[in-house]
Formats: sequence, C-alpha cells, structure tokens
Amino acid sequence: MCSCASRRFIAPPSAMIRLALKSILCVRPGRTTSRPKRRRSLELLDRLNSASISLAPRICWRYFVDGVHISKHSLARHEAAPLLRERESYLAYLRQLGVGRRRLAVVSAMLLQVIRHLGLTEPNLVTCEQVTAAGTAWCYATEHRRPPMAGPHSRRTFEGTARQFLRFTGMLLKPPPATNQFSGFLKLYLDETGRERRLSLTTRDTARSRLRRFFEWLASRRASLEDVKMEDIDAYLDLKRQSCNSRTISSEAAMLQDFFRAANRHGWCSNNFHQRVIRPRLSRPRYVGNRLRWDDVRKLLASLKGNASCDLRARAMILLCALYGLRSSEVARLRLDSFDWEEGTFSLTRAKRGRGQCYPVLPELRDSVMEYLHRGRPQCDDRALFLSLAIPHRPVCPALVSYIVRSRISGLGLMASPAGAHALRHACATELLRTGSSLHEIADFLGHRNLRTVSCYVRHDEAALRRVSLFQMEVTVA
Repeated sequence: MCSCASRRFIAPPSAMIRLALKSILCVRPGRTTSRPKRRRSLELLDRLNSASISLAPRICWRYFVDGVHISKHSLARHEAAPLLRERESYLAYLRQLGVGRRRLAVVSAMLLQVIRHLGLTEPNLVTCEQVTAAGTAWCYATEHRRPPMAGPHSRRTFEGTARQFLRFTGMLLKPPPATNQFSGFLKLYLDETGRERRLSLTTRDTARSRLRRFFEWLASRRASLEDVKMEDIDAYLDLKRQSCNSRTISSEAAMLQDFFRAANRHGWCSNNFHQRVIRPRLSRPRYVGNRLRWDDVRKLLASLKGNASCDLRARAMILLCALYGLRSSEVARLRLDSFDWEEGTFSLTRAKRGRGQCYPVLPELRDSVMEYLHRGRPQCDDRALFLSLAIPHRPVCPALVSYIVRSRISGLGLMASPAGAHALRHACATELLRTGSSLHEIADFLGHRNLRTVSCYVRHDEAALRRVSLFQMEVTVA
C-alpha cells in the first residue's frame, strides 16, 4: 500500500470522543455542567479507557496508511499520479530525517501539484526557470482553489518543495556557475589557501564570496589582471564605503591585498598592488571591563540546570567552550566518533591550520555529554554530536553555537566583548594564565602556533601583560 499521506488528518473516533468528554469534564470558570451529564461522561470515559467499547468498525471506509488516516479517494489519487516510486522514495527519506506526519501530508499533496504543473509523466531533467514558471502558474491557477490566487509565501513553498524533490531524484538541472576572465585565478588562489596554507573553511568561503563580487564588478572594466590599475581598486573600495562600515572595508582591502600578493608571487600580474592598497585605520576596542571573569563563567554554568533538551545541549556546548577554549566551529564539527569513552579522551580538528588535537574528558563534561546523549539528543542517523531540535534534525552550525552561548550570557545580565563562544575562550585563556600556566602550554592548549597570539586574550590582565612583554623582550634580544 502506498506510503503517501493526504492533506487531511482524521483522528480515530474513540480519541475524538475522549477529547470531547474531557472538554465537558474540565469546566471553565463561570460555566456550569449538570451532575447527570458529568456522571454519564465519567462513565463513558471509564468504559473507553478500559477498552470495553471499540469504535473501529465505524471507520472501515477509511484506510490507515503509515500511521495516518486518509480517505480511499485520496489514496487512489496518489497512486494514480505519475512518478509514484520517486515520490514514495522522497517521502521515505523525509520520514527518516524525522519529518512529522502533518508535514509529510503537505509535501505529498504539494508533489502532486508540482508534477502536474511541470507536466512530468516520467523522470526528465527540469531547469530552475521551469520550476519558477510552474510556481507562477500554480499561484494563479483558478481551478480547485478558493480564493483563486495564492500568496507569495505559497509560491515559495511550491518552488522550494519542487527543487528539493527534483534535487533528490536527480532531475534538477543545475545552472552553470557564472564565470568570467578572472574565475581561473580565483580557483587557483582558493586551492592554494586550502592546500598549502590550510586556512579554515569559513575563511575560504569568505574569500570566495568577496573576491567573486570584486571580479564580477571588474569584468566589465578590464580584460585581464595585467590591465588592472590601482584606480580600479580605489573605485571598488569607494563603492563599498557607501553601504559598508570601516571594519568591512578593512576586511575587503585585506582580502585584495592577500590575493594580489599571491598573484605577484605566481606571476599572474606584475603590479605590486598588495603594497599599495591602503587599509582604513581602525580604533582598537576597549577590552578592559568587557571580558568575562571566571566567576561569571561559574555563575553561567550554575544557571544551566534545566532538564529540557535545549538546556542539556547548551550545557554541553558551554562546558566545551569554557573548559577547553574551543571555537564555535570546532564545537559544531564534533561527532559521536570523536569521543573515546574507554580511554576518556576526545579528539578534534582545529578550525585553523587543520591540526588534530586530543583532550582528556573531564568528569563534568562526561556527565553533561552522557546526559545529553541519553535524554536530550534527537534520535537521528546523523553522526554529528550536536543536532538541531527542530525537524528535520541536522548538525548545528557555528552561528547557532555562538547564539546559544550569547543568549545564555545575556540572560544573566553579563556583558562580554567579544560575545558568544569566543568570550568563553578568552575567559579560559585568562584563567589559565592566572593559575600559573606558561605561554607555551596555553598556546598548545588553545591550538595557536604563534605564542604572541595569546596576548590578545589577556589584555585586561596586568600580570599576564607583563609576562607577555617580558617574553617578547626575550625573543627580541635573542
């Protein structure tokens, strides 16, 4: 029997009667119910709960498919539509992801409209333009619709469902990426940053998006990198100043400097633009008084005592950020296989430079992670440690980790700069310095290659600053 579901869900009559009887028994304030009526309701409710009454024969005209009651007419309509096997495979895939039955019913009904307006009778390749045209036609269709025109949100739902289904079945024809005369240089530059310099994935994605926008703007002005002039770079940065702040402009200029430095090194162009691009001068933020103290971290950990899934997940994340100084991307990439419970260790790959590192599992972290796995983590085939609580369950992203930490910090009325998971990383480094750990130990613990980088975590600690300055003086003299 087909595993598809109809748009309409009908509860069993016994459950409907129970709800009706409970509504009678739970009298609202200001309303009265007669004693005989309440007595008869209680007797009938007891008989239903004891299963002495069976109302199943009254629903013999309906089918029970995959836990959902659908009508015989709806079942026949789904079985008669084209691409039955593809639709069943897609719905089974959504069910494995944890999508609820109501959402499955909406998707299964929407797939019929997608196939109908795309004119699919057998698997064929479909372009994104055809999906957009079908969504517009469905939105303005007048048959079997009241009111006759759907809104913009309905059209986006139609197009999104169509693209996901076609992408799952391999029928969506992806448009070729936009290319220009600079696309080859961009690809070589990104390969170098990932293979040789081992920059993080977030840094490479940022460089790809920013340099792509620059080259799209430059493609209509110059034919090759040799023809690029300094006036072009100044004009592009002036254009960005109209809608971006000084920090974004500085980041854009740094990205252009790095690209043209690589271009000059590989001989792609002979202009030394990396020496001539001027980055805006930025005022350094005031770190004093805006950092989390270790007492604040203890107060934050003490406030995480809820038993809800979100509380258990947040406690495990905050412990990883506070006790080990992990970045948000490193927490998001942890997997179930990262923990070796027999050895009492867990391993990870650093976000920067891609170096592997192993840590001992402290008792607090062990108890928190085990409680999250047993009581808070959704049942899912994905091997990621932290999953989204909403259906479908997916691995969390670094932005969500920072948001969870930032919301818990602000919920206690604490002010931190920088906010998010990095605030706990700063607090961890500061506490390690206060307890007498050396700069070498802290750099290794936090995954830094340069010891001077540790100084950015301790600018508000005078004793630590004195230690860093003495170390830098020793390095200079040596």
